[in-house]
Amino acid sequence: MDKYTVLTILIIALISLLAIADLSADSSENSEEKNEYLGLIGNIERTDNGFIFDFTDIEGEVIHCFFNKDICKTDKLQILTGRFSENREIFFVNTIHEY
Repeated sequence: MDKYTVLTILIIALISLLAIADLSADSSENSEEKNEYLGLIGNIERTDNGFIFDFTDIEGEVIHCFFNKDICKTDKLQILTGRFSENREIFFVNTIHEY
C-alpha cells in the first residue's frame, strides 16, 4: 500500500469515529430529556421566575425541582417530565400530569 491509500483509510476511519461519537452524544441528550418520575409534590415555594419544590418519587428519593408555570399541592400522584441540570442538583420540569 502506498502512503496515500493509508492516509485515505485513516481519514475514513477518523470520520467514522466522529460520526459514531456524535450519534452517541445525541442519544444520551435525548434520553436525558425524557426523564420521567412518578411521585408527590411538596414544599412549594414561589420565586420570581416560577416555582421551586421537592418531589418525592415512589422509591422515596427527593428531587429538587423548578417549574416555570403555576403549580398547586395535591395529595394525588403526579408524573413529572424534564431534565436535570448539569450538576444534577435541580430537575427542570417540562410537564406535570396527574397519574
